[in-house]
Amino acid sequence: MSGHTRISRGCVSCDIIAVSKGTSRAARMFRWHRKREGVWQTRHSVRIAAEQGEIIRTVLRCIENSAAPDMRRGGFLDCAGVFLAWQSRVIAGLMLGAWLFGAAHAEPLTLAYAHRPGYADMINGKPKGLSIEIAARAAKAANLDVSWALMVQPRQMAMLQRHVPNFCAIGLFKTPEREALGQFSNAYYRDRPYVVVVSRAAARKVRGKASFALLLRDSTLELGLLDSLSYGTKIDDMLKARGAVRRIEGKIEQVFKMVASGRLDYTIASPEEVGPILDLAGIKRDEVEAVSYPDMPDGNLRYFLCSKAVEQAVMDRLNAGIAALKLDLH
Repeated sequence: MSGHTRISRGCVSCDIIAVSKGTSRAARMFRWHRKREGVWQTRHSVRIAAEQGEIIRTVLRCIENSAAPDMRRGGFLDCAGVFLAWQSRVIAGLMLGAWLFGAAHAEPLTLAYAHRPGYADMINGKPKGLSIEIAARAAKAANLDVSWALMVQPRQMAMLQRHVPNFCAIGLFKTPEREALGQFSNAYYRDRPYVVVVSRAAARKVRGKASFALLLRDSTLELGLLDSLSYGTKIDDMLKARGAVRRIEGKIEQVFKMVASGRLDYTIASPEEVGPILDLAGIKRDEVEAVSYPDMPDGNLRYFLCSKAVEQAVMDRLNAGIAALKLDLH
């Protein structure tokens, strides 16, 4: 019998050829077909490989027996059925192998952090700081493979706006604007209430204010803040009501230096970061003063803010990792 029959199954197409010149040609045809389908590269399961070998031997015997001149069409179809059974196992094996390879080589979750001494910084080539340490513990508890990236906040926001896959920013406060950009995790840290860091020249006048609200109303005192930095919804609203705020681009140390030199009267900072910033900026402790106010809002909660392209399963694992730490955020 001469000729061939084409059987198509989606993206896989093969020719089953009935041959009448013995098993050697049949064997060559099957070796060619196995190479074409990539079976030689499927090594994920010894058991499946053994079963495939047995099916191949069965198909070869089937073709050898059917190669006689009086071969009936039914015999050929039986061989084709055995062949298709083998193919279904191969395809299933390839799919499983690809899934296992993808799981083993999944791209790590990028965790971006901004330079904030005490909270997050690059020290001796490694990310360090209070916020990073807790975020790293949560990621480890979630069994997530992560990489760290030092990145200014405006760039973080741009990455979130573009829905970059496998991307999260850490240590961010929750605001309506940011909620529109991505998906927040559960909270993993609460700051202590902010303090006002004031120059020696303005210290007496600042201390004379009975509340933070009254301090903000005094337009004779110049307030300087780092550009693009949120201080939480409550303080952000109070700053908008004040109106006159000098925004400084660069690093937080520059803002502190301007306060220490008298170019600014005061700024706002978390107590956790004041000491590390003074040390990094080379400012002596007696050059500035930290003032607390009774009406200062409670410390802000910090979160992972992840791209909308991050899968829900990853967010669930991240939240489970945070919960496993049993953090006290009150």
